[in-house]
Amino acid sequence: MKILLTGKPGAGKTTVLQKVKNYGDMQQFGILSREIRDEDARRVGFEAVNMQGVLKTFAHTTEITSEHVVNGKFFVDLAVIDGFVVPEIVKGKNNLEALIFIDEIGRMQTYSKKFSEAVADLLDSESNVLATIVLAP
Repeated sequence: MKILLTGKPGAGKTTVLQKVKNYGDMQQFGILSREIRDEDARRVGFEAVNMQGVLKTFAHTTEITSEHVVNGKFFVDLAVIDGFVVPEIVKGKNNLEALIFIDEIGRMQTYSKKFSEAVADLLDSESNVLATIVLAP
């Protein structure tokens, strides 16, 4: 089973994944994303959270320095994507009793060659994947 959800920011893609995670009875692997907001409620970054609740910031406007930038303001930490996100999404590969969450397959994540290869490999596998994908031309 492969299900990819897309839509504009704020449409509820991540909310769908969170609801499935809370009600599912399959083994669960992968990553959900969370926005980081400042005291004025402005979005300033993004965190990846695994199924055990461990958080890692993978993009930020001020706390990360990187040559990889999205929308002219979000600096992307490839070390977090390669060293945290990728291992979490491949843990359940080919486990037919598991569901792998990938939130999201977007510009920030695809700066990582390891991430892109891991996602392609998962989509070609027998793995059960529930993912969100950026809505872009």
